[in-house]
Amino acid sequence: MDNRMSADKSGPTFTVRGGGKINAAGPSAPVPADGKPQETPRNAAAPRQSACVQAQLKVLRQNLERLMGERTMLKDIKISLNKLLSEMEDEILAVKKMRNLSTEATLFMTTKCAEDAVRKRAEDATKAGNSIKTEEPQPHCSKTTFPPN
Repeated sequence: MDNRMSADKSGPTFTVRGGGKINAAGPSAPVPADGKPQETPRNAAAPRQSACVQAQLKVLRQNLERLMGERTMLKDIKISLNKLLSEMEDEILAVKKMRNLSTEATLFMTTKCAEDAVRKRAEDATKAGNSIKTEEPQPHCSKTTFPPN
């Protein structure tokens, strides 16, 4: 900012962006005969808007309404996606539970089959042992051994 006194001694003049100058005393506006400056109301320019500006405002309002509608639609989509995500998480948990149950069932069946196999071997050994018992017991065979598969 340039802060030099102007030649007409009305006050300092300030240089603004773009090379213009502003007098510190204010803009030079015509002063009416009564000595009071005229004030223009803020909305005084509204009726004088050009048709171009009015058309632009109309387009902007339409765009705003369209965007508000799209915003509402996006909120609805977000709610729907959150519901779907929740349902998918529930499905994933159900699949994990089923997988765990399947693993448990497999282990149970494997254990059951192993128990059945051991029981069958024991029965076979007992039958073999009974046939041995009908004969003379052998003192060195006090433990029952299972035949290999």
